[in-house]
Amino acid sequence: FPEIARAMARPNHSTIVTACKRIEQQVESGTFVEIGAEGDAVDIAELIDRLRSTIQRSQR
Repeated sequence: FPEIARAMARPNHSTIVTACKRIEQQVESGTFVEIGAEGDAVDIAELIDRLRSTIQRSQR
């Protein structure tokens, strides 16, 4: 992910790799995260799907 590292003004992409590994572990363990003003809890895998859909719609 060197392009992400450059966009974040980081010297390398190790921070990104570490973050990806952390998120993968959270998906595997079924971690829930709080989102929105109400603090609703959503499974992180579902949140990733929502984000992916939003990004794809915005690129059309």
